[in-house]
Amino acid sequence: EEMIDLSLRLENAKRARDRLLAHLADSRKIADTLQIEAELTRVSETIEEIEGKLRFKRSQIAMSTISVVWNVEHRD
Repeated sequence: EEMIDLSLRLENAKRARDRLLAHLADSRKIADTLQIEAELTRVSETIEEIEGKLRFKRSQIAMSTISVVWNVEHRD
């Protein structure tokens, strides 16, 4: 559940970054450009944070072990 949540948040953040980049390309005023760049920085940091969390979770999953105990009853 947490992995799905992180993956969705990552997708949304990447879409937001793409929209901000499009706005930046169209920006004509210095004030708008600075505001967009500040938001881009924030969104990029969020993306890096989520990607780091996902890498950590995946490494934890890769190193996890599952133990199975099988008990069989003998009936005479």
